[in-house]
Amino acid sequence: MQLSLDFSAPLAQPPICAPSVKQRQGATSYAAGLLAEEAVEQDLVEAGHRVLDRRARMSAGEIDLISQDNGTIVFTEIKQRRTLDEAAHALSAKQIHRIGQAALEWLSSHDLDHFDIRFDAALVDRQGRREIRANALDFSPH
Repeated sequence: MQLSLDFSAPLAQPPICAPSVKQRQGATSYAAGLLAEEAVEQDLVEAGHRVLDRRARMSAGEIDLISQDNGTIVFTEIKQRRTLDEAAHALSAKQIHRIGQAALEWLSSHDLDHFDIRFDAALVDRQGRREIRANALDFSPH
């Protein structure tokens, strides 16, 4: 019996490569971020907010959560870090400006620019503790 091998045929499945440490850390951070967003959303709903949009992508950037609290449209940036203090310090002036620009774009695209608006920060630590800071993001469009 003679064995013939055909190397021109494609493999049935590509070889499996183990993810790198950086890829695993990125996947873990992404999953933790999603859990943080879900927990914050639940907190806001329990506090009486009506969720209008999640992870809203605008040309200026993304807004994590948009809700309505009575007559106010609330744009919430969610930061998850090892500690609440680290989460609070993770917001840069450039990021706050981007969130404000995205919020103005979102409002005009939804014909809701006649509402009061507020920019909140939701901080989440690794243990799942959450703190929502109302009016935490000072956005000035000028």
